[in-house]
Amino acid sequence: MGFHVQDNIEEEPTMTHSLLTTFPMLGVLLFSACNFVEAPEKKFPPPQPFLVASNVQWREVMVEVYTNYMTPFGIRLERSSAGDGVFVTVLETAMVPMDSNHLLFFDEDVEPGQTYVYRVTAISLEGVEADPVLSASVTLPDNPHDGVWRATPVVVSETEFRHTGAGFDAVLDSQGRSRVCSVDLTFQNQFVPERLRYSWKDETGHWNSESVIPSVARNQCVLALSPEDVPHLFLQGTGVGNILHLVKNGDQWEEESLAVDEFPTSISADSASFSADGTALVTWQNPQRFGIVEFDGTQWTSSIIETGMLRSPMTATLTSEGQPGVVYSHYMTEDHQTITNSMRYATRDIAGNWIIEEVSGDSLSPQILKDAQGRLHLTWVDVSSGDNAVVMYAVKETASSPWEKEVVWDYQRGGNAFQTRIGLDGEGRPILGFSGGLARKTTSGWVVTTEADDSIFLDTHNPMDMTVTAGGVPRLTYLAVPSTPLTRLWNSQVQVNLVEAGWDPGEVPLFRRELTTQGGHNLVGLTDEHRDAHLAYSDDYDLRTAALDGPVFRYEKWTPSYVERENCDLGIARAPDGTMHHLVPSRAGLLDFQRSGEGYETHVLVDSDHHDQLGDRLAADTRPLPLVDSAGLLHVFFTQDQVLQHGTWDNNAFQYEALAGGSVKAHSLSGVVTADGVLHVAWVNAEDGSVNLGELHGGTWSSQVLWEEGEAGFGTATVLDPQGHAAIAFCRLALHGADEVPGALFLASDDGGSWTVELVDDAGEVGAYPSLAFAPDGTAHLSYYGNAQNVIRHSFRSPAGWTLETVSRYDESPVPCSVVSVGDDGAVNLFYSAGLEGEAFSIVPELRQARRGE
Repeated sequence: MGFHVQDNIEEEPTMTHSLLTTFPMLGVLLFSACNFVEAPEKKFPPPQPFLVASNVQWREVMVEVYTNYMTPFGIRLERSSAGDGVFVTVLETAMVPMDSNHLLFFDEDVEPGQTYVYRVTAISLEGVEADPVLSASVTLPDNPHDGVWRATPVVVSETEFRHTGAGFDAVLDSQGRSRVCSVDLTFQNQFVPERLRYSWKDETGHWNSESVIPSVARNQCVLALSPEDVPHLFLQGTGVGNILHLVKNGDQWEEESLAVDEFPTSISADSASFSADGTALVTWQNPQRFGIVEFDGTQWTSSIIETGMLRSPMTATLTSEGQPGVVYSHYMTEDHQTITNSMRYATRDIAGNWIIEEVSGDSLSPQILKDAQGRLHLTWVDVSSGDNAVVMYAVKETASSPWEKEVVWDYQRGGNAFQTRIGLDGEGRPILGFSGGLARKTTSGWVVTTEADDSIFLDTHNPMDMTVTAGGVPRLTYLAVPSTPLTRLWNSQVQVNLVEAGWDPGEVPLFRRELTTQGGHNLVGLTDEHRDAHLAYSDDYDLRTAALDGPVFRYEKWTPSYVERENCDLGIARAPDGTMHHLVPSRAGLLDFQRSGEGYETHVLVDSDHHDQLGDRLAADTRPLPLVDSAGLLHVFFTQDQVLQHGTWDNNAFQYEALAGGSVKAHSLSGVVTADGVLHVAWVNAEDGSVNLGELHGGTWSSQVLWEEGEAGFGTATVLDPQGHAAIAFCRLALHGADEVPGALFLASDDGGSWTVELVDDAGEVGAYPSLAFAPDGTAHLSYYGNAQNVIRHSFRSPAGWTLETVSRYDESPVPCSVVSVGDDGAVNLFYSAGLEGEAFSIVPELRQARRGE
C-alpha cells in the first residue's frame, strides 16, 4: 500500500528488523513504533488471531485471518498437505490496527482432490511469537472444469414488450448459428400472448429479430428448419382440430392450416423436424389424444398414436427403419378417470400399426434423438419417487434391443420446471441439459455440472432448451427471470427475456468469491500503478475500505463515518505516495477519510453547520470526485445545486469555487490525472444530457463536448489506457413509459488527437454505473448494471468485436455499483455486491468478486 521500511540499519539483524523487512506492509507505522516506543522489560506475544479456511472453488482455498487487536503485529501463515504435519510458509504479512481488520488469502498453489490444513502464528513487534492457531482441514473437489459459459440475452428489436421468450424453441442452422422462436407477452392483469417473434444470429454473432404476426397469438411455438435453412413455425391452430403452419418465403411469412384431428378441441404442436430429403415430422396433442403429422414432400398426413392426456410435450425422431420413434409421458386415460403415469415409446411397423412399450414410470420431459449409427438416445426426468427428481438416460442399440437405462443425476425436487434436453458431442457421446445443470458422458462416466457451481451462471429452473453444435459444444437457451420482488414482476416493471449460454471449452472459468457479508453499498474503486485494486463501500452506516494485492485481500471498517446513501456515491483517490482518500457526502458535510503511512485521519472538508447547509445539498447531489495531482494536492470536484464546483485540500483548509463562473451544470462525474499532471474530468450536462470532458492544467480550465446526442446519465467512468490517453465509459438513457432507465453502454476513446465513440452493449436497459479498466495489452474491460435483468454485466473488446457476458447470477439481486480491474497477468477482477432473491436493498448486501484468469 505504498509503505516502505528504512534500509539504513547497520546493526546485526534482529527479529524486529527481520519482521520489518519481511512485512513491508507495516511500513513507517511499525518502524516508528519500534524506534520511538521503549520496549518493556518483559516482552509479550500478541493475542492469537482467528483463522478460518474454506474451499471456494476446485482451484483455490480461501483462508481468513481476522482480529480486533489495536496494536500492529505480523503474521506467518503456513500450509500442510494431506495431514503430514510438515508446514510450509505461504504468506508473511502485517495486521495493521483498525476498528475491524480482516485479511483474506487465496491460496491457488493447491491441487484438486487434495486435503490441506493451515496454521497462523502472530508475531509481536519485538519478534515474540504467540502459539499457532490451526484451521480445520479443507478438501478440494476433484472435478476441475475445462471451459466457461458465456450467457448473453437474445436481443429483440422492439422495446415495448417487457416480457419476451414465452413458449420458445431453439435450433441450429446448417452453419451452426442459433435461431429461436418465442412469444412476446403484455401484462393486462395477467400475462397475455401478444406477438410471435423470430430471432437469429448472423455471421458476426449478433442477434437479429423480427415480429411474426399470425392470425392469433399463441402461448408457445415450435421451430424447425428445412434442409435449405428455411424457418417453419408450428403453432396451436386458429380453430379446432388443426395446427397453424408458418413458413418464411423471402421477407414474408406464409400461413396455412394443417388438419390433424376431427376431435372438436384445440391442438398444440409439441416438436418438429425436417430430414435431409425435405420430409418433416411434427408431433401434436390435445386433451384427449395425440399423434403425429408427416410431410412427404407433397402433402401432410396425420395419424393418432394413442388416446389419453399427456404430462409433457412429445418429441420424435426417425428410426433407422425410416419410421417415426415417439416418446411421451402418458398421464391419464381419455375419459380423465384413471391415472396412468408412464413414460412410453411408440413406433410403427411396416404395416402401419403403432407398437407401444413402457420405458419408465411417472416421468416428465422425455427427449429422443438418433445418432449417425442409428442408435436411439433417450432422456427424461423420473418423478415416480415423489421426493426427488432423477435425470435418466437410456440407449437403444437396435430396433429389437431393450432400452439400457442409467441414472445420471438425482436431486431434490424444487423450482417450477423439470426438464431435460439431449444432444451429442463431437465424438457421438450424449450431453444432457436439465433443470439446474448439464451432464456429459465421458469414458469414465457422467460428469455433471450444476447451478451450485459458480462457474456455470445459469438459472435453468425456468423453461430451457439446448442445442449442440457439430463440434459437440452445447448451447443452453433459457428464460431469465430476474431475482426481483414479485410485486415488481407482476406489475410488469422488469424485463423477462431469453438468454443463450454457450460453452467455450478453451476459456479459463470465471468464478466468484464471497469476500465479506458485512457491507456492499456505494461500491467504488480504482486500480493503482501496481495494478492492485482499492475499494470503498459501506454497510448500513459505516465506511469500509479494502484492497486486493495479488492473492491477499484486506478489508477494514471506519467508525463512525456517517454513510447514509446507497447510490454508488462515495469517492476514492490515491496520491503518488500511496495515501488513500475516501470521500463521503452526508448531512454531516463532505468528509475525507484518509489512510497513509502516518496512520488514519478523518477531515471535514465542508461542514454543513457552517456553510449554509451545503452538506445537505451535497447529500442530494452527485458523487464527489477526488483527484490527487503529482504534488500530492487533493482536488475535489462536486456539484452544488447541479453547478460544478472545484476545491482543494492542503491538509489544513478546503477552499472551493464554481467552475467557469457557475455556468457548468453537471452530474455523473468521473476523472483521472495524466502523467503530465493534467486533471481530466468527465461529466454529463444536466441541461442537455451531453457528455463533456474538462481539463484543469496549471489553474486553467477548458472543456469540450464528446457526445452531442444527449440523453446520457447513470454515471461515467474515466481512466487512462496503456498509452496514457483518457477513455470514458458512459450510459445512454432510454424511456420505459414515463421513466428514464439505462439504455446502452458506450466507450469514448482518445487516440492522441481525436475522440471516437463506439457502442459496447445495447442488450436492453444496460450501462448504468459503469467501471472501466484496461489490460496491459490494451484490451478494454467494462462492468456495469443491467436494469431490466437486474444483473451485473462484463464486456471486453475481442478481435471479433465486443464480448458480452453476465457476471452475477440470476438468483442474486445485485446493487447497481461494480468495479473492474485487470492485473499484470491479464486476470480480470470484478467486484460487486448482492443479496438474494431481491433483498439487496432490504438487507446488507455481500461484497463479492468474480475473477477470470490464472
